[in-house]
Amino acid sequence: MKTFIPAVTVERLHLFTGAVLILAGLLSYRTDSLGSMLSWCIFGAMYISMSDIGECRMCCTEKASHKHRTRVAAAYLGAGLSVWLLVTLLG
Repeated sequence: MKTFIPAVTVERLHLFTGAVLILAGLLSYRTDSLGSMLSWCIFGAMYISMSDIGECRMCCTEKASHKHRTRVAAAYLGAGLSVWLLVTLLG
C-alpha cells in the first residue's frame, strides 16, 4: 500500500488559512459591518488555534488513514476558499 504524503502539512495549511481569513476579515470592514469583520477574524483565529494536530508525530498508518486523508483534503479546501474570499474582497 502506498503512503500518501501531502505536499504541505495540515498544520501549515491551517496557519495559512487562518492568516488569510483574518486579513479577509480586516478587508471586509471596508464594505461590510463590524460584525462581519469580527466574524471572519474570529474564524481565522480559530483556524490558527487548531493548527497543531500532531501530524509530525503520526506513524505511516495514521497518515494513510481515511480520517487523516479527509482532514488533509478539508485543509486544502479551506485554504483555497479562504484565498477566493480574499481575492473577492480585494476586487
